[in-house]
Formats: sequence, C-alpha cells, structure tokens
Amino acid sequence: MKASTTSILPAPQARVWELLQESSTLVFVAKPWVTFSSAHPFPENWEVGVRYETEVHPFNAKSGSPYQITFSMIDANTHHMATSESGGLIKEWNHSMSVESVSDTHCRYTDIVDVKAGLLTPLLWVYVKLYYQHRHKRWLKLLEV
Repeated sequence: MKASTTSILPAPQARVWELLQESSTLVFVAKPWVTFSSAHPFPENWEVGVRYETEVHPFNAKSGSPYQITFSMIDANTHHMATSESGGLIKEWNHSMSVESVSDTHCRYTDIVDVKAGLLTPLLWVYVKLYYQHRHKRWLKLLEV
C-alpha cells in the first residue's frame, strides 16, 4: 500500500539533496517518532548497496526491533534516492525520495512509501501518513538552523 507526502521546502535543491544523503538527517527528522540504535553507527553519508542494520525504537521506547535499510539508488543527476527496508512486523518498506527545484530558494521534496505488513498493512499505512507528515515538519525545523 503506497503513501505519498510532498512539501515545498525553503531551501535550494542542492542543499536539500546534500542533507538527504547524510545519515544525521534521517536521525533528526525521525525523532521522536523513531529513534535508532546500533552496534555500528550509521555512516556520515549513505552508500548504494550497503545493508545498514539497526534497531528502531518507536517513540524512544527502551526495547527496539531489528531493522534493515539498504539504499538501492542514490542518483545525483535526478536527485532521487530509494531504499528497501524491513524488520519487525514490516515485511517490506520501499521508500523513494526525490528533490525537485521550484526556484533558486525553494524545492519540492517528496517521499513515497510502499509498505507491506500482511494484515497490519492498512493500520501501518495510517502510521506512515502521520509519520511522514511529522518528518516533513522536522525538515522545516532542520532548515531553520
């Protein structure tokens, strides 16, 4: 089941694209809905084909669920990234991110998530919609700094 969230961000495409490639951006925009812990910290910048293993902690819960993220595409020409993710109750979480220039000072940022979690998929879809609205608000906060 797919969910899409789009926002116009007050930053040039190049700046948002640069931030999107940094793991610290994911950590920032996900908080406090999701936090991550891992024996091996995320790299500074994401790499295609590398499987990142972590634990996700919904709402900073003490116990987490094992989770895997693999970047299947990072395309600097099209400003498009894609991941394949899974863990816990989530069989598949395919995430596409794109950044399009709107003007010299603004860009359009879009997240598209295709999630599969068996019978829980409709409930998870609602969570995805709310979670990505939160993430887009956090993008605005990140760009204020």
